[in-house]
Amino acid sequence: IDEESMDYKGLVWLDVETRWNSTYLMLVSASKHERTFEELSFRDKKYVNELTKKGKGVPTEEDWKHINLIIPFLKLFYDATLHISGSSYLTSNIYMFEILGIGKSIVDMCASEDEHLRSVAQKMKKKYDKYWGNH
Repeated sequence: IDEESMDYKGLVWLDVETRWNSTYLMLVSASKHERTFEELSFRDKKYVNELTKKGKGVPTEEDWKHINLIIPFLKLFYDATLHISGSSYLTSNIYMFEILGIGKSIVDMCASEDEHLRSVAQKMKKKYDKYWGNH
């Protein structure tokens, strides 16, 4: 970051697999470091080898594309969680509004031109419909 004089110098959040909020925050911060990750893969073979050994490999251009497509959708979960669980909000009157808004966004994503995003959305819709019903 310092050697390349990159603008964003913030840290990348760590993901907690069971929390949408941490996934969203991790991807937002990581996306700001896209150039950093690309540069690191050119300069640090240990980094490349370690990620390859773990079976994931370094982030590809396609990975970054998918990340940037999913971030706006995950933001819906992030914002809904803040609204529903915030201690200074009256949540009962906004709870279903948030849930139905997420359902509509899932349906909209199912029509995405991006095959990967559409596939993720279809799996989410199946789970959403199983829990909330098809409205």
